[in-house]
Amino acid sequence: QPLQITGCRSLPQVSPHPTPPGGPSRPRLYSFSTPMGHGVEAYLDGAELVFGIHTEKGHVERRVALALAPQAWHHVAVSHSCGKVLTRSECRVFLNGQVQSRFPLRYPRLLGLKEAVAGYVGTDAVG
Repeated sequence: QPLQITGCRSLPQVSPHPTPPGGPSRPRLYSFSTPMGHGVEAYLDGAELVFGIHTEKGHVERRVALALAPQAWHHVAVSHSCGKVLTRSECRVFLNGQVQSRFPLRYPRLLGLKEAVAGYVGTDAVG
């Protein structure tokens, strides 16, 4: 059964430009990690939704440009499916009910680990 997360986040006006390192905080949709550094996260950086997967093999990052209108409500949904024998793991991004992007993205191995998993939904992260 897939992990499902539901939440609501009110965001400040979105700039179309990425946040410089060490700059202001970035609205984080979710972040889950283990003490060993394995994890998954999604946050907004300017008008891009950034996905990060952290494993023992390194860090993978994917960026998806979103057409977000200033001062307007948007519904952003993420579906991340785990690959099976003949299929790959896939991530889909929906904006206001429409698929914006779909791409292969390694499914994080968080469930079944012997480590505790800490998670946050809707917090800010500093660059």
